Amino acid sequence: MAQTNPEIRLRLDREERTLFEQVANRVGMNANEMVKVFIKRSIAAGGFPFEMRAPANDVTPAGERSMLIHGVSVAHIADVAQQAALAAHASHIEAGRIQPSVPDRPRAAPAESRRAHR
Repeated sequence: MAQTNPEIRLRLDREERTLFEQVANRVGMNANEMVKVFIKRSIAAGGFPFEMRAPANDVTPAGERSMLIHGVSVAHIADVAQQAALAAHASHIEAGRIQPSVPDRPRAAPAESRRAHR
């Protein structure tokens, strides 16, 4: 007789299941695969594979920038992303893939309106 793997069953309401399946599809998995990844990451981490916090009722911009993602502040992630974008932009300019941007200059009034003011 073939051995079967033990099962874990859980109940979700329909909306939760639908939303979870949509998330799984966006990352190229199905719900079962997502749960397996969560279990494996929990085992490796020796607990939740992410930081657990009670959600704030009012998240201010300052509070949002102090939030953590995998132990790193959102502010730091934003700063690193901005530096990377600027470095990539400079690299593209240096390689000749794009032209340096020139700040907008005030445009001269059309000839007809200049004549009208004389």
